[in-house]
Amino acid sequence: MNFLLDRGESSDNKSSSELVLTSAELNNIKKLSNSQGISNYTFQLNFDNHQNLNGYTSYFNLVVKELSTGDYYSYIQEFRVDNTLLLSNSLQTNMHHYNGFMVFYNTVGEFLITIELNNGNVVNKEETDKCDSGDGEGSSSGGGGGSAEGSGPPGGSGGSGSGGEFIGGGSSSGWLCNWRGSFHSNPSDCNEPSEGGTWIFSIKSLLPEGKGTNLLKNGCLPLPEECFSDVQDPCECDGNGGCVIENDEVPVNFPINIALVSELNSLLDQNLTPEQIDALAPYGNEFFQSMIDFLNANYTPEAQGFIEEVIEVLAENPVAEVDFDPSNYPGIDEGHPFMWWQDNEYINNNFTIFEPLPNAYEVLLFSIFPAAALAHIENTMEAMSRAEELCLNGTLCNGDFSGLEDGKADAFRHSYWNALGTAVFSDSIMKLFADAHEWGQDSLSVEMDLFNNEIGRNIGLNFSFSDSNELIEFFVLEALNNGELRYIDNGALIPTNL
Repeated sequence: MNFLLDRGESSDNKSSSELVLTSAELNNIKKLSNSQGISNYTFQLNFDNHQNLNGYTSYFNLVVKELSTGDYYSYIQEFRVDNTLLLSNSLQTNMHHYNGFMVFYNTVGEFLITIELNNGNVVNKEETDKCDSGDGEGSSSGGGGGSAEGSGPPGGSGGSGSGGEFIGGGSSSGWLCNWRGSFHSNPSDCNEPSEGGTWIFSIKSLLPEGKGTNLLKNGCLPLPEECFSDVQDPCECDGNGGCVIENDEVPVNFPINIALVSELNSLLDQNLTPEQIDALAPYGNEFFQSMIDFLNANYTPEAQGFIEEVIEVLAENPVAEVDFDPSNYPGIDEGHPFMWWQDNEYINNNFTIFEPLPNAYEVLLFSIFPAAALAHIENTMEAMSRAEELCLNGTLCNGDFSGLEDGKADAFRHSYWNALGTAVFSDSIMKLFADAHEWGQDSLSVEMDLFNNEIGRNIGLNFSFSDSNELIEFFVLEALNNGELRYIDNGALIPTNL
């Protein structure tokens, strides 16, 4: 999609760079309807070259608003949130304490207006007029506010030059309710009117030519015919002598619920960075909630460190295994039900890792990496099977299974297991799975397993998913015969060539 978003002139809080829109999240649309059944919708927007400006994190929404006439119009809103607020425990998506900027663009990507807010209060605004006013003297500073539902402060009339006037400069104003950060026609519409409000630029006036017929095109239009409300405020005509009515409340649609980020920050005793939040956002609110639930059930320094490692792995190597549907998901060919990775009971009833059921750490990883988890289970069975075979044929044991418990066969099993996983889905994810398997244990056997796991991952780095198990096994056995692995003999860890 060749769509450029002009972010305004360069300054401390704006960027002259243009953003290329790549997609809208059509599977995550928020809808908000009022008592009259008029609905507004927001879509998340993604940009392939988006970089957060210094000190801020930006989220973009495409807003589509319905009018009482049955027509629609749209605009793009950028929430440029101050990182100190984003990473604190106080920001909720109702914007009650919003610090940062709200930047508006029309749907051809032209910058319209920037509003700066501090603790929910408007402290500054800057708007632009991209239209040539021709020979006229049109003004962009006038305009009375309001609609048929409420009155606004008096304002000057719009310009009357012969050229087109940028719609929104002088046509009307609107009430910004600080409690919600959304537009209202009257201060009484705010849930907490004591918080105050400010009359500012009204997005209501960004009416595209042809409205519903050109939903995604705003631009420079002549001022529309004006009608007047019951209190004689100017308004857009509805074609029947009355005023067009719209729903003033617009839902905010962030990739994640910022409240969940705040709760996770509190449980970790530290704040996620904006880069980490961006990397985790594709996993959605369910991912954040699963980490929160895990920490609430396992609130220990070890559990905190584990979650921090998970976040670090995802931030450095985002895989976003989230784009699944009932016709295309990991496990469909094996007969597993859709979303099995979110069903702890199903996991415990259908999977084992070297005999014991998956523990809480492993179950969490299943929910994050479902495709890798299936390969991980397959590798577990392969490693166990080969270790048993090598015991029975006398390669690693004396024709029995004695070496599978802390012996050379056990050393092989763990190293081979980690080498396979690294070759298939990366050493960092394999380390998470391997470390999770040893959770809550502290013994010489665990020390042996962790040592051999690491050697296996180092071997696996030389291979990929296309390499045969036999080839990987050959190099693991070579490492074992060279004494690079460890096993327990007489209560001590010793090299496997002894």
